[in-house]
Amino acid sequence: MIIGGGINGLIAGAKQARNGQSVCILEQRDDLGGMATLVQNDGPALAHLLYNLSPLALQDIGIDPSALPFATVPLPTVALCPDGNHVVLRGRSAAQPNGKPHPDADAAQALLSRLTDYGDLL
Repeated sequence: MIIGGGINGLIAGAKQARNGQSVCILEQRDDLGGMATLVQNDGPALAHLLYNLSPLALQDIGIDPSALPFATVPLPTVALCPDGNHVVLRGRSAAQPNGKPHPDADAAQALLSRLTDYGDLL
């Protein structure tokens, strides 16, 4: 059973079904796709969440990444911190808003590597 019919839930369900498992995806809305759902002017509901659509994951479920109805571009992710030591993530690098390396850049890179390894196991 998968809770949520967003892009991640759909990909997880497709992979499980392809592996011969019975899949039930529960979605509270009338349409699937989560934040990748197209809204006004055929654009995505929340563009920031779409930059990280993995071309490999899309290909794995039979979607040609070049055929998406919207453009995807790499965007940084910004994590705001109450003490002002904000983090800007670009790919696997963590920096301060001024572009200097973040004091926790090595730990962030190690965490991202670990998460990627865990993702590969799935």
